[in-house]
Amino acid sequence: MSLTLYCAIVNDGSTIKVEVHASASVAQLRTKIAKKMQYPFPAYELTLYLAKLADGDWLPGDAAALVRLSNGHLDEDISKYLTPSNQMFPAMGLNYHFGMEVPPRNVVHVLVRVPSARWDEVRPHKKHKVSSTDNDDEEKDEAVEGVQGATSIPPDVIASIEGRLGLINSQDVGGGVGLGIDLIEPDFPQWFFMRQATKDVIKTCNALERVFVVLKGSPGVGKSMLVLLLAFYKALCLRTPVMLIRNRKGPGGGTSMLCLDPVNAKYWRKHDATIEELNAFRRRYKGFALYLDGFDKAFVFKHGLQEFRLLATSGQYRLKSDDMPHYELCLVPFWSKPDLIAIGCHEGWDEAAINDKYFYSGGNLRHFLMPKNIAENAVDLATDSIVPGMAIHLESQRGATSPHQIDTIRMSGVQPTDPVTDSNADGTTPNNYLEVAQWIYAITSEYALRRLAQIIPPSEFQAIWLTGHNLGDGVLKGIAFENYIHNLAMQLNKIDLKVLEYRPKLTAGVASVYTDEAFEAKAPKTSGNNTVECDAAMVSMASSPVDYWRPYTRSLPTIDCVAKLTINGQEWVALIQITTRKTLNIDVEALEAYASHFPQWKCCYIALVPDKETCDGFRLSPVEPHTGVPLKVAYMPAWSAFAATKIEKY
Repeated sequence: MSLTLYCAIVNDGSTIKVEVHASASVAQLRTKIAKKMQYPFPAYELTLYLAKLADGDWLPGDAAALVRLSNGHLDEDISKYLTPSNQMFPAMGLNYHFGMEVPPRNVVHVLVRVPSARWDEVRPHKKHKVSSTDNDDEEKDEAVEGVQGATSIPPDVIASIEGRLGLINSQDVGGGVGLGIDLIEPDFPQWFFMRQATKDVIKTCNALERVFVVLKGSPGVGKSMLVLLLAFYKALCLRTPVMLIRNRKGPGGGTSMLCLDPVNAKYWRKHDATIEELNAFRRRYKGFALYLDGFDKAFVFKHGLQEFRLLATSGQYRLKSDDMPHYELCLVPFWSKPDLIAIGCHEGWDEAAINDKYFYSGGNLRHFLMPKNIAENAVDLATDSIVPGMAIHLESQRGATSPHQIDTIRMSGVQPTDPVTDSNADGTTPNNYLEVAQWIYAITSEYALRRLAQIIPPSEFQAIWLTGHNLGDGVLKGIAFENYIHNLAMQLNKIDLKVLEYRPKLTAGVASVYTDEAFEAKAPKTSGNNTVECDAAMVSMASSPVDYWRPYTRSLPTIDCVAKLTINGQEWVALIQITTRKTLNIDVEALEAYASHFPQWKCCYIALVPDKETCDGFRLSPVEPHTGVPLKVAYMPAWSAFAATKIEKY
């Protein structure tokens, strides 16, 4: 069924008719609108609102407010539809917003907001820019009082952002909110997710009034977005004039300036600014709090920008001893998987898609939001630049002293504080976001770990596990343990195991009976990007010298690798699942399909866990799987000893 939707452009009141299938998504509608309007910028920069109130009232197609809108006046009759609850999310289907009924005629169905930064490019009748000496009041407003090429920001946009920012401090951790900043800065997320680390960094930066603050952290963790958020908060909530200067990368990149002056109610943005203009504007706008995004230390000092309120740097920022009294480094840590899961659910992704994306991204939010193939290429480029001589700088516990820019791979996190054990002498708790000695490091992308397996020693995976332990990050601990096993096998190291027959029911007073087994790969292999390729690899393994195989990517349910090993003097093909969990789902149908690839071999399933305690109490789900494949559980004494003593590596 096809829908005919009438859409109004909020920026000028113009309306268009769009034909779209009823099963289409909001993102597809947005693309059709951008194509019909011949907008030169990406469709995702448009924001769509349902033109229907909670009481069921649609915006009339002949509303006088639309006429006033065409004359530049946005009043309550329109703005009451432009609320967060009416915003249409790209991943949702149109039937989510319109229901199963055909929308009525003679009304506006969708309101479309073009970002202020883009409107100057596409407005139908753009006025010419004039200098500040021109006496035409209307044209002087168009030129933003002599700032050539700048675009005024409508007061209603500022008022909307101000209202939403006023609630940011009370925003619950684990939830999200539409702030509207994306209407001015298009790369700001339409839905801003509040994680605990973000709340901590906001609180930390707001408390540092007398020093220049540098936001540090790995690429892709959201430093730029925090600078934007804090700049708007400073201006609109704390009523302080702000000048935000950004060095934007990628398509449409360049240097932009944003003036937020709540004292004089002047708000404008210049998309492309030269260094000469930057210096001239700064002389003109003295007393403005300076917020910087994307500049390195050399640029900042060369152009006299060092007295900033906040800087998100695009590179390493080393402080000298004479800098220390005036500057603070504040870390924005990498993202945890639970927080990324929340974002993935908001985007409408299922569990498999989220896990697939996290395999490549690890704690990098930017990579997580990318299409999988682009994220894979990004990690490939980063890992290809790492050579064996640089491997030592990837070590998780080495600290922030690497001479190489390796933070795309080795990400930075913050050691949690314990109010009891970590208190200062005066009873206060230190802020570890500011304490460089309390920053910890880890390779969080499992795909990167596999790519670097040949140059990373097994001990590094123990260090990553320790980082996960210190962070309370069970996912990171699981990644470290699994890849420790893979790394040992791929580097032909001996692996000693304690193996136990899986028991669905435990009998009180009956001790577990383990057998001692050892495995040492002679011909390991990594291959297979999907189920078909992995099935072919196992079929080939059955009749080849390969004695240890793992997929190139995470593409198989129930198993992580396959090994040929001896158990109780008999040769087996072990279908191994490596886990740190005490309970694990098992896909019996998939397991038996894998076993069928080895018709001449005895096959068994082994759940390989870190320690004896986990092994003794391990349970599958379902508890008693109906399968002809023997089920076993095993642990590795060497790893168990390491975990018990929590050996720290420096």
